[in-house]
Amino acid sequence: MDVDSVGGPVEPLGAQRKRPRDISEPPEPICLNGYSDPKNESNLIEKEAPKRQKNVSEDSEALKLIPEDQAWFFDTDGLMSAELRDRFGGRWPKFGQFGEPCMDFRRDHHLEELLVICVIGSMIEHYDRLCSHTYALRKISPSIEFVAITHIHPPINRAELIPVVHIPIIHTIGAPDPPYLGLLGLLHPLGGGQQGLDAYVVVDRQGYRRLVLPIGWGVGKHFNDENGGKIVREEILTALSEGVRELEEERLQRMDQG
Repeated sequence: MDVDSVGGPVEPLGAQRKRPRDISEPPEPICLNGYSDPKNESNLIEKEAPKRQKNVSEDSEALKLIPEDQAWFFDTDGLMSAELRDRFGGRWPKFGQFGEPCMDFRRDHHLEELLVICVIGSMIEHYDRLCSHTYALRKISPSIEFVAITHIHPPINRAELIPVVHIPIIHTIGAPDPPYLGLLGLLHPLGGGQQGLDAYVVVDRQGYRRLVLPIGWGVGKHFNDENGGKIVREEILTALSEGVRELEEERLQRMDQG
């Protein structure tokens, strides 16, 4: 090492003396993705953070009731003349195997009760789950009614398992009048004006479309996924139950005010 005129060591040209760090200064940041210094990333390989599937509850606004002054009007009277079918395409029976009257929203339409519409577009699984969920919904709103609308005929193969409770189905083959799916705002953009977007829709007693829960798209995109789909299904059905509960509370408030 060179020595200067006073006997001290001479640092090589271009060398930089490292200044001791004041203990009062914060330590250099450590990045968990593999970078020791986020300001000097050019010579390091970035490690991709694991992707996290977003839960439906994170889009909570999409699961809430639509305010009545912002909701679309859907004339349920247009459904009264529709022919009801079962899931195999057969005529909807009046009575079940034990003599009990089968579900028929047209029979009790004059009661102006809530109506849950299951739109069947490209899948049937949500129809089955709604069939199994009818008992829970009727504990909240005893006279709630159900119907499904689809362009598929028949919507399911006879060989597949089916729930004990069935919901009647309206087939919109051809160009129905009125165009139910168009009036609901649930026509698939690539479906040629025939195919619907899978969804649960709740129409209130005044005929307004107060809740729309997408299935297989939007917040319900992963409804049928094997990994993570269970959480989405539970959240969608919970949102359906909560929406019906809120509409029941609205009804009670109207009665108190009226």
